[in-house]
Amino acid sequence: MIGARSGAPMSKARISNTHRTPLNARIVFNDGQTIVSCSVHQLTESGATLQVHSVLGIPSTFRLALSDTTQHPCWVVRKAAKEIKVAFTDWQPAAEAMGA
Repeated sequence: MIGARSGAPMSKARISNTHRTPLNARIVFNDGQTIVSCSVHQLTESGATLQVHSVLGIPSTFRLALSDTTQHPCWVVRKAAKEIKVAFTDWQPAAEAMGA
């Protein structure tokens, strides 16, 4: 596949449906006893970028509960002052992306 702007080949691993409109969501941990509101600023099949008031106290693994009732178990890839990038631990690559 050729990139639209550069003419360079694009990796199949980078091709995914990306949702860029902020979504309301909740970070859920501590057996559901702790819930932190957040907004999802980038959502792909394999992970998300979350905006929070503070990353303090948010563990390295949690469930992300989206406003459409979808939930994903997550692990933190990167934390900044008010941003968390996560990977979904339940994500499975499509067979065609793995060369099948």
